[in-house]
Amino acid sequence: MENNALFSKLVHVWHDICSTIFRKHPNRICMIAEKKSATVLIYESDANLSSVMGDYLRSVGYDVAVAANSDVAIERLSQQAIDLCLFESQMPDVSGEELTKEFRSRDYDMPIILLSERTEREEVLAGYEAGVDDYVAKPFVMDILLRKMKALLRLARRTEDNPETLFSVGGVTFDSARQTLGEQKLSARETELLLILCRNMNKLVDRSLILKRIWKTDDFFSARSLSVYIHHLRHFLGLEGSTASILVMHGKGYKLIEKSIVDIRSKPKGFNPTGFA
Repeated sequence: MENNALFSKLVHVWHDICSTIFRKHPNRICMIAEKKSATVLIYESDANLSSVMGDYLRSVGYDVAVAANSDVAIERLSQQAIDLCLFESQMPDVSGEELTKEFRSRDYDMPIILLSERTEREEVLAGYEAGVDDYVAKPFVMDILLRKMKALLRLARRTEDNPETLFSVGGVTFDSARQTLGEQKLSARETELLLILCRNMNKLVDRSLILKRIWKTDDFFSARSLSVYIHHLRHFLGLEGSTASILVMHGKGYKLIEKSIVDIRSKPKGFNPTGFA
């Protein structure tokens, strides 16, 4: 408890120093951030520490989303694109390790750093086995945490910059680099949308997540536009004779799946064959 109080005071002092520097040299300190507008999700039970960490990260150029419980953390994922997560291990409702498992089971692959007071070998290994990318013991120095964040974001960006570009979609070649599906030429948004679905083949992709990543908003007009683009892709798949189909789960999202494993007679709950959500 004494260490926590001291750590909180040190973070406050560091925050005050950074705020002063930021006011005097905003352009210089913003260069510390790994990339403009990278969004960090903080899952921390200590509201004071969470606030201080959030203020510090914003001061060096990051966007910040805060969650005090697991339900809010999962909700944040459907509201915005998260680039990196900071999870407290000893959360009262769902531990950072368990939330990491939940994120990974939903195919979210953003870097996750676990913050914990427990430093025993077994505890640390349990965190890594749950799917976290790095482990930081409390109390920690914000500079070191920031460097770890930058390293993980840099690695994630290398992966994004060198993605797989060729996919077989029901026997039809989709080339995201050339923006083609068989003989069909795709628009930039059609390409981006099909790429997301291909990378999550046979998995439900949240509608709001698609809207946030491609349209940067989930308002009514963007949602209608998304429905139109889904309709276009379904039409192109049909023209090319693809054995794949895009399932539309009303109010949930979309799933790219092989037609052969879809039992239309069962009509899955929420299934919409038209392509319009």
